Amino acid sequence: MEENAKIRVVAGACKGTQGAQGHHLPTTVLDITVKPDGEFSMESNPDFTLFVYIVTGSTVFGSGDQEISFKHAALMGKGDEFTVKAGKEGVRFVLATAPPLGEPVAWGGPIVMNTREELEEAFRELCNGSCIKHD
Repeated sequence: MEENAKIRVVAGACKGTQGAQGHHLPTTVLDITVKPDGEFSMESNPDFTLFVYIVTGSTVFGSGDQEISFKHAALMGKGDEFTVKAGKEGVRFVLATAPPLGEPVAWGGPIVMNTREELEEAFRELCNGSCIKHD
C-alpha cells in the first residue's frame, strides 16, 4: 500500500510485488485505488502502450485538467511516468501496459479481431454456435 493508493498486482510487477507472468508478452495489469484527492505516480515504459479503465470515481491524469469519470477508458500518451490525481470521492481503475503489438484492430461489440473479414466470421460462428473450436 502506498501512502495514497492501494495497488493489487494482477499480472506483471509493480513496486516490488510480482503478479502472474505470461509466456509471450510482458504485460502488467494493476487494480489501483487512490484515496479522495490523493495523488499516485509510478514509472512507465515510454515504448509500451498504457491504458486505464475507470471502475469508480474520477481522476485527472498527468498534468492535464480533463477529469475522466467511471466507466470510461483512456489511452495514455508516451512518457516515463504515469501520474493520477483522484477526485473528491477517490478513484479505482484498472491499468494495463504492454509492448504494442503493431497489428491492425477490427472491433465489434465484445469481439476484437485483426480484420473486418475475421470479425464478420467470428460473428457468424457466434450466431451458429461454432465459435468454440477444439483441436
